[in-house]
Amino acid sequence: MVQTDAGTAVSVLAQDINPHVTFEVGEEAKELAMGRTMTVQAGPFKGAGNNLEHYVVQVKATGNYSWVRASMLTKLTPKPAPRTVAENVFSFSAEAQHTFTLDCRTYDLRGEYADNQGDVWRFNGKRDRDNMPLMDCPLHVALRNYRLAQVVRSYGPLSRA
Repeated sequence: MVQTDAGTAVSVLAQDINPHVTFEVGEEAKELAMGRTMTVQAGPFKGAGNNLEHYVVQVKATGNYSWVRASMLTKLTPKPAPRTVAENVFSFSAEAQHTFTLDCRTYDLRGEYADNQGDVWRFNGKRDRDNMPLMDCPLHVALRNYRLAQVVRSYGPLSRA
């Protein structure tokens, strides 16, 4: 049973009941009727004559104050903080940042690997557009930013150094 805006009780299915939304002072909300953004200034209060919850809000566009029924407000989802270019390139879990699987073999990207000539390769912390780790061979200046797949194909197999 729920109470309608008119004060009468009706039976409803459980899936038809929306959770009761409350607002904190200073929280932004959107008015459902006109789509205006508002800042909650006070409340909730019981409305005169109808016993429904209301809030005192300030309309952001005009600065005017208003008395709005709680059921006519919806929460604004906060916008995520802007990400830096580096964060937008790739986002990984902590473990995924340090491992990479290529041809059914998982490489620990924190380690060093010796190629078939004994030269050592290291993950340099970069990845290409396809998310392939890039490797450097510190002994050879020309061997920088090689794709892991290219190192394995040209100098493999790699073994943990």
